[in-house]
Amino acid sequence: MVRSLPFAASIAVVAIAAAALARAEFVPERKYEEVIDPATPVSGHAVVGAIVVPARQQDRQSDKLWVHVGKASLPSRIRVDVASASGRLHGEGTWVFKAGPNDKGPWYALTVPPKSTRPEPLAVGVQLAASADPATPTFLVAALSQSAPAAARQLRLFVNARGAEMFAYPPAGDAVKCEPVTQARTIRFDVTCDIDIPGGAQAGSAKVLLVRRDGNSTSRQPLELRW
Repeated sequence: MVRSLPFAASIAVVAIAAAALARAEFVPERKYEEVIDPATPVSGHAVVGAIVVPARQQDRQSDKLWVHVGKASLPSRIRVDVASASGRLHGEGTWVFKAGPNDKGPWYALTVPPKSTRPEPLAVGVQLAASADPATPTFLVAALSQSAPAAARQLRLFVNARGAEMFAYPPAGDAVKCEPVTQARTIRFDVTCDIDIPGGAQAGSAKVLLVRRDGNSTSRQPLELRW
């Protein structure tokens, strides 16, 4: 009887360790990789990225990307795209969600190691790998930092306005005029738009309308944000 106690204790330790490891997480499907001077520097998409306004400039060098997802809207597969305004740096990878009893959400960590020193500004976009409506891109709220943000109140959109004026219309509040990127060479994006996350960091979704004005010409680009 006494001799069986160590074995029983070992089984208990293994069971506890297994439960701790069975956590809900995004696991890599296609390993994230960054490329310098890609063959195709332009994506052709108006909205390049959406990320929590960084608290520190050095956060863009982080190898951790945090994705904020509510349990009611957990996607099965996501794609991450990272790009510099000049188009000289491009990173991408895909992840699939693995369910588990140990769910530490709503922030889920992804590993995105930098190839070299990342330039500023840097766009990061986390999207559903398969969008139900390609005309309305869906971006998940994400943050590039070593630790999950304590609060996420403002989101920065990275947009290719092609030299025109761009305005962001959130679901509530006034329109936001996007600011031009102060960089000589802008290929992937040329403006950023800082908007408040509706309802703060509570799980939800919202539609944002981007309006591009170029002289007498006006065009609109809707997008959806999820968090």
